[in-house]
Amino acid sequence: MLIPPLVALYYGTLDIWGDDWAWIKNNKEFHEFLFTLLASFSVIILFLRAIAEAAKSKVEQQYANLIESMLLFFNTLVKKKRDRFFNKAKHVKQTGDVFKLITQPKDQLEHVLDGTKNFLINGLNIDAKNIGITIIQGDPHTNRWWYELQCDRQKQHTKPKELMSGQSTASYCYDSGDSIFIPDIRKGIKEGVFCL
Repeated sequence: MLIPPLVALYYGTLDIWGDDWAWIKNNKEFHEFLFTLLASFSVIILFLRAIAEAAKSKVEQQYANLIESMLLFFNTLVKKKRDRFFNKAKHVKQTGDVFKLITQPKDQLEHVLDGTKNFLINGLNIDAKNIGITIIQGDPHTNRWWYELQCDRQKQHTKPKELMSGQSTASYCYDSGDSIFIPDIRKGIKEGVFCL
């Protein structure tokens, strides 16, 4: 903030009083060198500032897009729940199980999977072909496993039994009892929590 006004003042001084003032007139070579150096420096600074402004604008746009996608995701979840509540509430009987009638976990999970996929595509710009969200269900006693839900049924997934019997992220989560977020696959492989 301080350098541009000082450089402008120096340029103005050279232009207005350059032929009159002795400390400028007698050191012309030095001032030519300094003028060239400052002019070059100013051009470089303006170039870098333009790049920084463009990057800042892009980051702000991505942030706004992320916030908009999150709000859209949550809004559709709430709307879906509200619509289901109003539609099911019409058919509630006095002796019926209201909770069972209104709460439809599978329907909610399907909507969450679709909404999450849309959020990842629109909010984080992840290519749809790189997203595969599944929910595995099964019986560990009989070693029978299946995909309860998949956001993309056309995608060829590894057999659930193979995932749950071998070393996989799914079996790791099931055995530990914790959910896991792996932001870096390479780190997940090193830590033994992500398996190809």
